[in-house]
Amino acid sequence: MLRWGALIMLFLVACGQAAARPDAGRVLWRGDYETGTLDQWLDVQAACNGRGHTPASVGHSCASIVSSPRREGAHAARFQIRPHRAGAAEGERSEVLVSRAVTGGFEGRAWYYAWSTMFPARGNRRGFSSRFGDWNVFTDFHNVDGPCAANVNLGIDATPAPDTAVQTVAPPRLYFSLVEFAAQNCRRVVSRRKHDLGSLRLDHWYDFVLRVRWSTEPSVGFVELWVDGERAVPLSHGATMHNRNGVYWKQGFYRAAYGATNTVYHDGARRGSTLAAVGLRGEPDGKAPTLP
Repeated sequence: MLRWGALIMLFLVACGQAAARPDAGRVLWRGDYETGTLDQWLDVQAACNGRGHTPASVGHSCASIVSSPRREGAHAARFQIRPHRAGAAEGERSEVLVSRAVTGGFEGRAWYYAWSTMFPARGNRRGFSSRFGDWNVFTDFHNVDGPCAANVNLGIDATPAPDTAVQTVAPPRLYFSLVEFAAQNCRRVVSRRKHDLGSLRLDHWYDFVLRVRWSTEPSVGFVELWVDGERAVPLSHGATMHNRNGVYWKQGFYRAAYGATNTVYHDGARRGSTLAAVGLRGEPDGKAPTLP
């Protein structure tokens, strides 16, 4: 009798400990390129990959799988845009995207998104376009409605800095922005909160974790961002999508037409239900990035 009583007690204690543990959650989708292809993503918007995209629509761009450099696992993806040439699109891109369903971009839903990004010095020798200041986007969550762009995006700000005699280009900086558009006209910006994330470090793997609640209501939607394990953007409320048609996730590089090459590597993309679920795994391989 005592033996059974002891077993029951141990069972109850174990159950109590399990209940006390925080929910580890789970990863709901991966776009980490570990398949050795870009096929985890729904579409590839780059000229060299076919799929109906040409220099006239996306510029002279290419997306490919690499084994080095990488942030984790065996593969990463390289997104590259070559110098602008006459006849090419004014908005140049090399990007992948997934559907609204895979993104989980529906009204009222909240998720964690994680990924790693690196800008190689050799692949960005002449810096970044300053034509429109901060039109150098490497991750965004695009509204499903075509012209409605993205409420939530991350990019590089290469805005020229005023000088006493000439215009000089300030060191590029990372930024995160939350944009709200007019209800009846998503081409009109109502507000824009832009968070400076510091000077861009080339050849450095940035680890991003973004928490979002998707909503058209500013009092319901919110964002929160961690960079390299540190909270960079505190919990901030705002409309995270334009309307209830939802959003979809994109990563790669998207810029104004520019006369130089830009290259970015992405790795480890995933969506999860908790911060613990999307926690960083793996270590950098320490190898210097190379261009073809």
